[in-house]
Amino acid sequence: MKFKTIYVDVVHFDEPKQQYIHTPYALVEHLLTQARPYTDHITYSLYHDVNYHPDITRIFHLTKQLNYRFNVEISYLKFLDVLESNLDNSALARVYFSIEKLVENGCFDNKNSSKRLYDSVQSLMDHKVKVLINLPFGDPTNYHPHVLDFISEIGLDLNNDLWNRGFQINISPLLVIQCKQTVSKKELVAPKKIGRCYGCVTMLGIMQNGNVIPCNHYNGQRIVLGNIFHTLLSEILAGHQFTSISDGFYKNELVHPVCQHCPKPRKRF
Repeated sequence: MKFKTIYVDVVHFDEPKQQYIHTPYALVEHLLTQARPYTDHITYSLYHDVNYHPDITRIFHLTKQLNYRFNVEISYLKFLDVLESNLDNSALARVYFSIEKLVENGCFDNKNSSKRLYDSVQSLMDHKVKVLINLPFGDPTNYHPHVLDFISEIGLDLNNDLWNRGFQINISPLLVIQCKQTVSKKELVAPKKIGRCYGCVTMLGIMQNGNVIPCNHYNGQRIVLGNIFHTLLSEILAGHQFTSISDGFYKNELVHPVCQHCPKPRKRF
Protein backbone atom coordinates (compact mmCIF):
# COMPACT_ATOMS: atom_id res chain seq x y z
CA MET A 1 0.00 0.00 0.00
CA LYS A 2 1.40 3.37 -1.08
CA PHE A 3 -0.22 6.77 -0.66
CA LYS A 4 0.39 9.53 -3.17
CA THR A 5 1.15 11.81 -0.24
CA ILE A 6 0.74 12.04 3.52
CA TYR A 7 -0.16 15.47 4.90
CA VAL A 8 1.78 16.18 8.09
CA ASP A 9 1.44 18.89 10.72
CA VAL A 10 4.39 19.51 13.03
CA VAL A 11 2.93 22.81 14.28
CA HIS A 12 -0.41 23.58 15.90
CA PHE A 13 -1.79 26.98 16.86
CA ASP A 14 -3.54 26.89 20.23
CA GLU A 15 -6.22 29.55 19.82
CA PRO A 16 -7.24 29.85 23.52
CA LYS A 17 -3.59 30.35 24.54
CA GLN A 18 -2.70 32.22 21.33
CA GLN A 19 0.54 30.30 20.96
CA TYR A 20 2.17 27.75 18.68
CA ILE A 21 2.80 24.17 19.79
CA HIS A 22 5.68 22.40 18.06
CA THR A 23 6.17 18.66 17.72
CA PRO A 24 9.55 17.75 19.26
CA TYR A 25 12.14 16.68 16.71
CA ALA A 26 12.35 13.15 18.16
CA LEU A 27 8.62 12.65 17.59
CA VAL A 28 8.88 14.05 14.05
CA GLU A 29 11.61 11.48 13.39
CA HIS A 30 9.38 8.73 14.82
CA LEU A 31 6.47 9.87 12.63
CA LEU A 32 8.45 10.08 9.40
CA THR A 33 10.11 6.72 10.02
CA GLN A 34 6.74 5.07 10.66
CA ALA A 35 5.27 6.58 7.49
CA ARG A 36 8.16 5.73 5.17
CA PRO A 37 6.93 2.28 4.01
CA TYR A 38 3.61 3.82 2.97
CA THR A 39 4.58 6.85 0.90
CA ASP A 40 7.45 8.48 -0.95
CA HIS A 41 6.01 11.94 -0.48
CA ILE A 42 5.22 14.26 2.45
CA THR A 43 3.18 17.45 2.27
CA TYR A 44 3.87 20.00 4.99
CA SER A 45 1.23 20.98 6.08
CA LEU A 46 -2.18 19.54 6.92
CA TYR A 47 -3.97 22.38 8.76
CA HIS A 48 -1.07 24.47 10.07
CA ASP A 49 1.95 25.62 8.10
CA VAL A 50 5.42 24.52 9.11
CA ASN A 51 6.96 27.98 8.81
CA TYR A 52 7.54 28.59 12.52
CA HIS A 53 8.92 25.24 13.68
CA PRO A 54 12.27 25.88 15.41
CA ASP A 55 13.82 22.69 13.96
CA ILE A 56 12.53 23.15 10.43
CA THR A 57 15.93 22.86 8.74
CA ARG A 58 16.67 19.62 10.63
CA ILE A 59 13.24 18.32 9.65
CA PHE A 60 13.91 19.10 5.98
CA HIS A 61 17.27 17.33 6.17
CA LEU A 62 15.69 14.33 7.88
CA THR A 63 13.05 14.19 5.17
CA LYS A 64 15.83 13.99 2.60
CA GLN A 65 17.76 11.36 4.59
CA LEU A 66 14.67 9.14 4.57
CA ASN A 67 14.45 9.53 0.78
CA TYR A 68 11.18 11.41 0.76
CA ARG A 69 10.17 14.17 -1.60
CA PHE A 70 8.19 16.94 0.06
CA ASN A 71 5.98 19.98 -0.55
CA VAL A 72 5.77 23.02 1.69
CA GLU A 73 3.55 26.11 1.88
CA ILE A 74 4.84 29.65 2.39
CA SER A 75 2.80 31.91 4.66
CA TYR A 76 5.47 34.40 5.74
CA LEU A 77 8.07 36.03 3.53
CA LYS A 78 10.75 35.68 6.18
CA PHE A 79 10.39 31.89 5.84
CA LEU A 80 11.86 32.33 2.37
CA ASP A 81 15.27 32.68 4.03
CA VAL A 82 14.88 29.18 5.50
CA LEU A 83 13.63 27.84 2.21
CA GLU A 84 16.41 29.39 0.17
CA SER A 85 18.99 27.87 2.51
CA ASN A 86 17.52 24.50 1.50
CA LEU A 87 17.50 25.01 -2.26
CA ASP A 88 20.18 22.36 -2.66
CA ASN A 89 17.98 19.90 -0.78
CA SER A 90 16.95 17.64 -3.64
CA ALA A 91 13.98 16.38 -1.61
CA LEU A 92 12.15 19.71 -2.04
CA ALA A 93 9.56 19.06 -4.75
CA ARG A 94 7.00 21.87 -4.71
CA VAL A 95 6.38 25.16 -2.92
CA TYR A 96 2.90 26.65 -2.50
CA PHE A 97 2.41 30.40 -2.19
CA SER A 98 -0.99 31.45 -0.86
CA ILE A 99 -1.19 35.13 -1.77
CA GLU A 100 -4.24 35.58 0.45
CA LYS A 101 -2.35 34.26 3.50
CA LEU A 102 0.69 36.34 2.68
CA VAL A 103 -1.47 39.46 2.55
CA GLU A 104 -3.17 38.55 5.84
CA ASN A 105 0.23 38.16 7.48
CA GLY A 106 1.40 41.57 6.32
CA CYS A 107 3.85 40.24 3.77
CA PHE A 108 2.83 42.78 1.13
CA ASP A 109 2.93 45.83 3.38
CA ASN A 110 6.40 46.72 2.12
CA LYS A 111 6.68 47.96 -1.45
CA ASN A 112 9.71 45.71 -2.01
CA SER A 113 7.83 42.57 -1.01
CA SER A 114 6.46 41.80 -4.48
CA LYS A 115 10.00 41.93 -5.90
CA ARG A 116 11.24 39.72 -3.06
CA LEU A 117 8.55 37.16 -3.79
CA TYR A 118 9.18 37.27 -7.53
CA ASP A 119 12.92 36.75 -7.04
CA SER A 120 12.25 33.78 -4.76
CA VAL A 121 9.94 32.18 -7.31
CA GLN A 122 12.65 32.55 -9.95
CA SER A 123 15.29 31.11 -7.62
CA LEU A 124 13.13 28.07 -6.83
CA MET A 125 12.53 27.38 -10.49
CA ASP A 126 16.25 27.77 -11.23
CA HIS A 127 16.71 24.85 -8.83
CA LYS A 128 14.00 22.82 -10.60
CA VAL A 129 11.49 23.22 -7.75
CA LYS A 130 7.86 23.42 -8.86
CA VAL A 131 5.91 26.49 -7.72
CA LEU A 132 2.15 26.82 -7.30
CA ILE A 133 0.78 30.31 -6.65
CA ASN A 134 -2.78 30.61 -5.35
CA LEU A 135 -4.39 34.00 -6.04
CA PRO A 136 -7.57 35.22 -4.33
CA PHE A 137 -10.73 34.61 -6.36
CA GLY A 138 -12.54 37.66 -7.77
CA ASP A 139 -11.93 41.02 -9.38
CA PRO A 140 -8.16 41.73 -9.27
CA THR A 141 -8.82 45.47 -8.91
CA ASN A 142 -9.65 44.64 -5.28
CA TYR A 143 -6.20 43.14 -4.71
CA HIS A 144 -3.58 44.77 -2.52
CA PRO A 145 -1.54 47.21 -4.69
CA HIS A 146 1.68 45.29 -4.11
CA VAL A 147 -0.03 42.05 -5.13
CA LEU A 148 -0.86 43.76 -8.41
CA ASP A 149 2.83 44.60 -8.76
CA PHE A 150 3.67 40.94 -8.30
CA ILE A 151 1.05 39.86 -10.87
CA SER A 152 2.58 42.31 -13.34
CA GLU A 153 6.03 40.86 -12.64
CA ILE A 154 4.88 37.37 -13.64
CA GLY A 155 3.12 38.73 -16.72
CA LEU A 156 -0.57 37.99 -16.11
CA ASP A 157 -3.20 40.12 -17.88
CA LEU A 158 -5.41 41.91 -15.35
CA ASN A 159 -8.10 42.61 -17.95
CA ASN A 160 -8.88 38.98 -18.72
CA ASP A 161 -12.44 37.96 -17.76
CA LEU A 162 -11.06 34.65 -16.48
CA TRP A 163 -10.44 36.41 -13.16
CA ASN A 164 -14.14 36.30 -12.34
CA ARG A 165 -14.56 32.69 -13.49
CA GLY A 166 -11.49 31.16 -11.94
CA PHE A 167 -8.59 29.56 -13.78
CA GLN A 168 -5.42 27.52 -13.61
CA ILE A 169 -2.58 28.46 -15.95
CA ASN A 170 0.69 26.65 -16.50
CA ILE A 171 3.11 29.52 -17.06
CA SER A 172 5.90 26.99 -17.50
CA PRO A 173 6.50 23.33 -16.57
CA LEU A 174 7.63 24.59 -13.15
CA LEU A 175 5.14 27.43 -12.51
CA VAL A 176 1.38 27.11 -12.06
CA ILE A 177 -0.91 30.05 -11.27
CA GLN A 178 -4.28 29.19 -9.78
CA CYS A 179 -7.29 31.38 -9.03
CA LYS A 180 -10.30 29.39 -7.91
CA GLN A 181 -13.29 29.89 -5.69
CA THR A 182 -12.96 27.86 -2.50
CA VAL A 183 -15.65 26.17 -0.44
CA SER A 184 -15.83 27.13 3.23
CA LYS A 185 -13.69 24.63 5.11
CA LYS A 186 -16.39 24.15 7.75
CA GLU A 187 -19.30 23.88 5.35
CA LEU A 188 -21.51 20.80 5.60
CA VAL A 189 -23.92 19.67 2.92
CA ALA A 190 -26.98 17.43 2.76
CA PRO A 191 -25.95 13.82 3.32
CA LYS A 192 -24.99 11.81 0.26
CA LYS A 193 -23.90 8.19 0.14
CA ILE A 194 -22.64 7.83 -3.41
CA GLY A 195 -19.40 9.36 -4.61
CA ARG A 196 -15.75 8.42 -4.40
CA CYS A 197 -13.46 10.05 -1.87
CA TYR A 198 -9.73 9.48 -2.19
CA GLY A 199 -9.15 9.71 1.57
CA CYS A 200 -7.51 6.50 2.85
CA VAL A 201 -6.76 5.57 -0.77
CA THR A 202 -4.23 8.07 -2.11
CA MET A 203 -3.72 10.18 1.01
CA LEU A 204 -3.61 10.29 4.80
CA GLY A 205 -3.29 13.13 7.27
CA ILE A 206 -1.28 13.20 10.49
CA MET A 207 -2.09 15.99 12.92
CA GLN A 208 0.41 17.67 15.23
CA ASN A 209 -0.86 15.62 18.19
CA GLY A 210 -0.24 12.38 16.28
CA ASN A 211 -3.84 11.67 15.30
CA VAL A 212 -4.06 9.88 11.96
CA ILE A 213 -7.00 11.00 9.82
CA PRO A 214 -8.23 9.97 6.36
CA CYS A 215 -7.73 13.19 4.39
CA ASN A 216 -6.74 16.86 4.39
CA HIS A 217 -10.25 18.32 4.58
CA TYR A 218 -11.14 20.40 7.64
CA ASN A 219 -13.80 17.86 8.68
CA GLY A 220 -11.35 14.99 8.34
CA GLN A 221 -10.07 15.68 11.85
CA ARG A 222 -13.42 14.41 13.13
CA ILE A 223 -12.42 10.90 12.00
CA VAL A 224 -9.49 9.73 14.13
CA LEU A 225 -8.15 6.40 12.88
CA GLY A 226 -5.57 6.13 15.67
CA ASN A 227 -2.55 7.95 17.06
CA ILE A 228 0.86 7.34 15.54
CA PHE A 229 2.62 8.28 18.79
CA HIS A 230 0.80 5.49 20.64
CA THR A 231 0.09 2.87 17.98
CA LEU A 232 2.12 1.56 15.05
CA LEU A 233 0.93 3.01 11.77
CA SER A 234 0.75 -0.52 10.35
CA GLU A 235 -1.80 -1.41 13.04
CA ILE A 236 -3.81 1.76 12.40
CA LEU A 237 -3.99 0.95 8.69
CA ALA A 238 -5.22 -2.55 9.49
CA GLY A 239 -8.04 -1.17 11.64
CA HIS A 240 -11.73 -1.26 10.74
CA GLN A 241 -12.15 2.52 10.42
CA PHE A 242 -9.38 2.76 7.83
CA THR A 243 -10.37 -0.31 5.84
CA SER A 244 -14.05 0.63 5.72
CA ILE A 245 -13.32 4.09 4.26
CA SER A 246 -10.78 2.65 1.84
CA ASP A 247 -13.18 -0.10 0.71
CA GLY A 248 -15.87 2.54 0.19
CA PHE A 249 -13.78 4.10 -2.56
CA TYR A 250 -13.85 0.91 -4.62
CA LYS A 251 -17.60 0.57 -4.05
CA ASN A 252 -18.20 4.24 -4.95
CA GLU A 253 -19.74 4.79 -1.52
CA LEU A 254 -19.17 7.36 1.22
CA VAL A 255 -19.32 4.99 4.15
CA HIS A 256 -18.56 7.36 7.04
CA PRO A 257 -21.23 9.82 8.27
CA VAL A 258 -18.71 12.68 8.26
CA CYS A 259 -17.71 11.89 4.67
CA GLN A 260 -21.37 11.87 3.63
CA HIS A 261 -21.62 15.55 4.66
CA CYS A 262 -18.32 16.64 3.09
CA PRO A 263 -18.83 19.53 0.63
CA LYS A 264 -16.01 18.30 -1.57
CA PRO A 265 -14.76 14.71 -1.26
CA ARG A 266 -10.99 14.66 -1.60
CA LYS A 267 -9.82 14.29 -5.17
CA ARG A 268 -7.10 16.93 -5.50
CA PHE A 269 -3.74 17.12 -3.75
